Amino acid sequence: MTSGLAQKKSTTVKLRTFFVEDNPTIRENLIATLAELADVEAVGIAETESDASQWLNSNPDAWDLVIVDLFLREGSGLGIVSDFKHRTASQKMLVLSNYATMQLQMSESDALL
Repeated sequence: MTSGLAQKKSTTVKLRTFFVEDNPTIRENLIATLAELADVEAVGIAETESDASQWLNSNPDAWDLVIVDLFLREGSGLGIVSDFKHRTASQKMLVLSNYATMQLQMSESDALL
């Protein structure tokens, strides 16, 4: 017997996210945490700027968000952001770093000018 109340089916749309991080531990923890706390679905990973650029160019409509580490084993997160200025308005890029030195802060602010 039903109670007469309509049950709503969850229609949450997951944010298709591509991760660019060369540290496997950080990458795996970030993916797991965001999958649990936010509606994030990992659609791919890369460890270098060139691998990320290749995947993003080959899959232009497969992602909503790119989370990229500022410092990579090869290349940089800013290089990826610069290469993908042509992305759609709904596609976003987030650059993260675990470095917090005064020198880095100055370099980042200069880069944004």
